[in-house]
Amino acid sequence: MQLIATIKKMLFTLPEESALKQSVLSLGALIAILLATTPAWALNVNVERDTIAINETLRLEISDNSGEDLDDLDLSGIEQGFNIINRSSQTSFAMINGRTESSETLVLMLAPRSIGSVLIPPLRLGNNSSSPMKITVTKAAPVPDQLNDQSVMIESESDIDTAVVGSQVVYTYRVIYRVQLNNAEIVPLEIDNAEVTPLEDRNYLREINGRKYNVTEKRYAIFFDQPGIQTIPGQALTAILADSRRRSFGFDPFSRGKELRLQSQPLTIDVQAKPSHPGGSAAGEPFIPAKELVLSETWPTGQTEIRVAEPITRSISILAKGLPAELLPAIATQTTPAGLNSYPEKPELLNQQYTDGIAGKRTDTIALVPTRAGKFTLPAIDVTWWNTEQNRWAVARLPAKTIEVLPAAGAQGNSIEQTNDEANSTETPLVSPAPITTAGIDNDTASGLNDADNLWKTSAIVTTTGWLLTGLLCLYLWRRPGRQQSPAVNSTQATGLKQRIKPLLKQLKTACQQNDAADARRVLQQWLNLVDGHPVSRDPALREATSKLDEYLFNTGSQHRNDWQGDTLLATVSKLSNNIEQENRRSSRKTVLAPLYPGSQNT
Repeated sequence: MQLIATIKKMLFTLPEESALKQSVLSLGALIAILLATTPAWALNVNVERDTIAINETLRLEISDNSGEDLDDLDLSGIEQGFNIINRSSQTSFAMINGRTESSETLVLMLAPRSIGSVLIPPLRLGNNSSSPMKITVTKAAPVPDQLNDQSVMIESESDIDTAVVGSQVVYTYRVIYRVQLNNAEIVPLEIDNAEVTPLEDRNYLREINGRKYNVTEKRYAIFFDQPGIQTIPGQALTAILADSRRRSFGFDPFSRGKELRLQSQPLTIDVQAKPSHPGGSAAGEPFIPAKELVLSETWPTGQTEIRVAEPITRSISILAKGLPAELLPAIATQTTPAGLNSYPEKPELLNQQYTDGIAGKRTDTIALVPTRAGKFTLPAIDVTWWNTEQNRWAVARLPAKTIEVLPAAGAQGNSIEQTNDEANSTETPLVSPAPITTAGIDNDTASGLNDADNLWKTSAIVTTTGWLLTGLLCLYLWRRPGRQQSPAVNSTQATGLKQRIKPLLKQLKTACQQNDAADARRVLQQWLNLVDGHPVSRDPALREATSKLDEYLFNTGSQHRNDWQGDTLLATVSKLSNNIEQENRRSSRKTVLAPLYPGSQNT
């Protein structure tokens, strides 16, 4: 700048026709050209227009060649007056005076929030800043659904115009065009009192009046949660109408052409309230509106038998067309019969799109662990749902299922407790003894037989009486005070039980110290089989420790699966095993033979 001021002073002092003055002018022009070609390090903000309608968009370009990152710009000031519906960036390079210079451009598509004067505040990036800009927003102008030449058209429709609360309505929005559309944007669909799920887009060709059109189809599954006349608002399309004959539908932030804005017509849906439940009050029961609903169950393949303490997995699935999986109820938590512990897992939810919208599938898996042998009947499962195709109630049903549980492997017997009726019942002989008859025998022979029979009866009576007296005397002596029962047999059994429990305790200690739940459960079941019927098998602490172990192993949906520790189970089983051993020791110390003079102990 000081050089330019010096040149000006020289021009004023030189004569008008001086050759030196002409030389100075040439030098000044050259300097001006050089200065003009020198890049300006600044932040530039440009808009294509400063007046827009409320239903139109504004293109804002931000350029910088200082090397700063435009992603660091604070755009909160812009968002106070505009919604940013799209953004893109591009970096370009240029050769200036033998040097490579780079510049970055950020393009924002803005939609005004309100009518009036809206200010785009100064933007700051590093040491550079832009100037503020004022934008005037006017009232909305009527928006057509097609261009005059029908080169671009908008269609919208719904598959039904009457629905029930919670049921599916499929809404389709189509852009039909035969010219190139750049920067194409469709305003997202938002509806009050409804859940909107986008479906997969479709692209295809359509022939209209002998001309080929491209069709881009946006589809949505809508679920209204309030009854009444509900409105699906019109969706707006904004794009840049290019002059090329090449057809495309995409986003090019640097294209130039005429701005296009079209909007579909709004649609109304008559949403009806939930119908009355066929069983009366439906309080607490989920309302399931669907086009089709199917119940199914699966069991493990290859498992030919079920045994006590061995888990079996049952999976129950509910598949509904026209309803997402998140809205399907849990159905595998039905009450299980006594003797079966149930451990539900985390449900599996799956949504899949098909021609008519969304199909949801929910699978509930439950681990069943039998605690005793026998037959168990799992109750039937009924799911009442509303058929939206036929506008009536329907019931999907899984029939009751009976399973038979065998005793645990290695168990001495069935662990089912005998009922009173079974205990009091007596066996009936399959063949009754035939009566004795004397038909066909002469009188003398018959008389002899009768005499011999009478003699045999008399002898039998005397003999039997003697046996009875002897038995009563022995019983009296056996039950006299001071007489102790012989524990010889029980002592032998106790010794064998101790020898079988000891290695199991060693295995259980190893599994519990390593927190190996699966191995601990295997050893625990062997220990339970040995003590089956003993009072320790009904110990409350043992039941609680076993229940926690089973919950960890079979309830995969539990939040505490990683918290199981084996110390409590080991301490409980060790204590109960010690109680059994002490009881056996006390029994073995009893006198095996009765004292020579039983009554002497009382004297």
